[in-house]
Amino acid sequence: MNPADSKIRTREVMEDSGKNASATGARAENDRRYWIISADSASDEVLVVGDEDSGVVPVFSFREEALLYLSYGVRKSGWTVSQRSEEEVVDLLCGPYSWTAGVALDPIPEFAGQDDALAFTTLGRREFLDDLLRSRFAAVAGFG
Repeated sequence: MNPADSKIRTREVMEDSGKNASATGARAENDRRYWIISADSASDEVLVVGDEDSGVVPVFSFREEALLYLSYGVRKSGWTVSQRSEEEVVDLLCGPYSWTAGVALDPIPEFAGQDDALAFTTLGRREFLDDLLRSRFAAVAGFG
């Protein structure tokens, strides 16, 4: 299966799970939101920490954590914090950022640029996506 087919299939599965969840009311409770540092709030250009072989996308559970990381850990100007749905995060990680090694979950700003310390908060890209999709389907099926 080529990456484009995989992205289309992933989107169909996410959309289908959203329809089923909204019928049961489960989606509102379980639709997680994430915060990502991006070039602007509508951009698909997101911050990647590390190099092309081991780059990770910092993903935050709370806006305040992302703002703290942005103010202390990012040396580039023009970046902002944007809220993303689960589906948007999946689209990014299966699409333009499918080359990344993983996701840094709520990284601490003092560790920005320190690959060894960043490893403690990093989850492999595929592992993160599997967990995200598994929890979504468990909620839809009434198991979560």
